[in-house]
Order: sequence, then structure tokens, then C-alpha cells
Amino acid sequence: MKAVVLAGGPEVPKCPLSVVRPKALFPLIQDVIVGRLLRALHSTDVDEAIICANGKTRVLREHFLRSAPDLLSLAFSDDELPRGAAGCLRDAEGFIRGGSFLVVESSLFLDGGIRELVERHRAAGAAMTIAAVPAWGRKSGTEHEGCGVPLAPLGVYVAEAEVLDSIPTHGYFDLKEQLVPKLRAAGADVLVSQFRGRHRVVAHASSYASLVQELLDGELGLEDFAGLREVERQVWVADGVDVASSAVLVGPVVVGSGAVIEPEAVVAGPTLIGERVGIGTRAVVSSSILWPGCRVGEGASVERSIVTDRFRVAEMARLSHSVAVDTSLRVGEARGFDQRGYLVRAQGMVARAVEKRGGLRGALSGLWRALRSTGAMGRGQASAEASAGEELSTR
Repeated sequence: MKAVVLAGGPEVPKCPLSVVRPKALFPLIQDVIVGRLLRALHSTDVDEAIICANGKTRVLREHFLRSAPDLLSLAFSDDELPRGAAGCLRDAEGFIRGGSFLVVESSLFLDGGIRELVERHRAAGAAMTIAAVPAWGRKSGTEHEGCGVPLAPLGVYVAEAEVLDSIPTHGYFDLKEQLVPKLRAAGADVLVSQFRGRHRVVAHASSYASLVQELLDGELGLEDFAGLREVERQVWVADGVDVASSAVLVGPVVVGSGAVIEPEAVVAGPTLIGERVGIGTRAVVSSSILWPGCRVGEGASVERSIVTDRFRVAEMARLSHSVAVDTSLRVGEARGFDQRGYLVRAQGMVARAVEKRGGLRGALSGLWRALRSTGAMGRGQASAEASAGEELSTR
């Protein structure tokens, strides 16, 4: 069976992590989201897949050139202009024409349920089957079946090649908002079926962090730990890891290949440490996700944060409940992010903030010294000075 993986389209509101990588390439244990998805599809008899990425094809293709999946044949489709989810299907017609095919959004974690969905689709003789889950919860919802709970599309579809004839060859054409109504209006059988497999939707930084935590806790199975060495209880390391003997690791923790953890550093789970990550002497990392190539400086503290590729946490710095991105953000850009409890910290923004703060402190100190020398400061002004000084020292 063939599958179309949809990895393009705009994000509204935008996840701050997507400044660094498309959601499909967010790291998990020994894989990325779309890589894990392709493995799940292959386990249900999918042997060929095409990724439609609308402008993101290059970075996805480069990723799979470095870590090509050995399970199935993989192709890519790119559109210079946005075509919408259904438009992408029509553009991939040469790949999928000839029988039933799957359509899956790339930001999904799936475990089971696909084979049963395909069987129900074929038994019903439907032109398209839409996998649905309880609208108020995006985790596995089998316990809600038959309870009258409203359903919402999960982002998984089974379709017959005939539906491609209803999609125009040019212009934007959405799957849910345009193709499905057009099929129903033409009398085609469109089935809505509750998805019975385990599933998670990565929509923002918070849902991504929750998925990683569940994986580290083993709540979604242990297959992602295959090939890792469990050196202590719930502490897994890949080959080529350098962990100082005086470092302390408290699981669940996964350490990727090439990572270096220096003396007296402390890592407390659930924490995912990517490839080539450096954690400095006496640094503390807890309940966080460190993407490949980032660095936590000596004595620094990272708590409940996501540190993205190549970001450098300065020595003795503290990062808490933050998404750290190694890129400059345009003025006001962070306001449009779906932060969900995370602060967005950009490498350039942090540096500029420190510079401005130092300049302000120096200017106020000079003003206060001048006022003292002239004797012009009264009791009320002295009180204001103390308050201002306390405010600056807490920043």
C-alpha cells in the first residue's frame, strides 16, 4: 500500500520550534517525528510513501539522505505555490493512482489502528474514510466509543484513486474544507470512523514535550530504546557517549551518540539529550529536551525547557520553562507564537537584552552618584532609588 505524508502548509499560530525545524523533524528518541511515523506505517503494510512538503522538501530530503529509512521506498513532492492538502494529492497522482492509499499528517505519532481503519474502509466500499477522535481530547480515545462524544478529524485518511478526479489540477484546494464537501455533494460515500490506535498530535511545544516525556517514561512502548544501552535504571546511552564518572544521571534519561557530559554535571529525567550535545561542568539539566549540537555552559541550569539545535546556554545562566532558538527573531515575531506556557528565548535577543540592561544600570548608577554629590536627593527620592535598585537586581 502507498501513503502520502503531508508535511507542508502554514501554522496558525506558529510553534516557536518551527523557526528551527519543520514539525516533521522534531527529534524523538533515536528518530524524528516523521521517521517514527514512517516506521508505524510500514508496520501496517505500507511499502511506499511520498512526502509533500510545500517549500520544506529540501530540508526533509537532506535529512533522509543522511538517515535513509531502510523499511520503505521514499519519494518527495514539492510545490512552488501552496496547493493545499488535496492539491498535493492531485500533484502526486502519478505516485498513488491505481488503488487505495493513505493520507497522513506528518506531525502525528501513531501506534496501531491503521490496519483496522483500512479494513473498515474497504468493507464499507467508501471513496474516502476519515479517521476521527474525540474533539475535546487528542489522545487515544477508544474508551469513548459509543458514548456520543463529538469527533474531530485526526489527520489520517484512507482514499480510493477515484477521488483524485474531483481535485483541480491548478490552484489551492483543501482536503477537509473543499474535497470532502465536493465528494459528498457528488454522492460519493465518505465514511467517518473512530481511530482505535494510540495517537498523539504534535501541535505546539507543550504537546511535543508531553510526547517526549511519555516516550521516555515507556508509556508508549519500549521499541524506541532498541539499540541503546541501559547503564543505570532508566538511563539509556547510545554509542560514542562520554559521561564523566562524577556526573549524576537520574532517569528516565536518553543520551544520544557523541554527547559529552562533563564532571559534576547533573541530569534529571525525564530528559532527552540529542546527538553531539555538550553539558558543562556542574551544569544542571532537568525535565528538558536538548536538540542535537546544543551546549549547556559550565554551572548553567536548564529546567523544563527545550533547547534547539546549536543554541548555547551561557555559563552560570538559568533557563526555565523556555524554548531556546539559535536564530534572530523579527520585532514582534514571538507574539505570534503558540507558546503554551513556554517563554521564547532567541540567542540574539538574549544577548541584546543583557547589553541594554547593563547600559540602563550604568546610567542610573551615574545619576544616583550625581544626586548624592549635590545633596539634592531627599528622603522620598532615596526611597525611590532603593526601589529602583531592587527592581534591577531581580531582573
